[in-house]
Amino acid sequence: MGGSGYGTDLGKAQLFTQDGALDHSDTDISWPKDYIDARARIGVDCQYVEIREALDQYPEAAEFYMQKPKAWNGNN
Repeated sequence: MGGSGYGTDLGKAQLFTQDGALDHSDTDISWPKDYIDARARIGVDCQYVEIREALDQYPEAAEFYMQKPKAWNGNN
């Protein structure tokens, strides 16, 4: 993430040692990786996904998750 450590995809987020995290910013709060991993959940930013696109891309899928239009609970 360009060295900032910020991101929405934990798989791509930069990891810091405790000293490195504390040196990074005077205002940010560092969190232990184990703490974050135990509370992480998968989320999908669905604001640009069309239903037809999802169905065409995964024709064998038995299930899909859908979000009520205009009722986003994320960063939209």
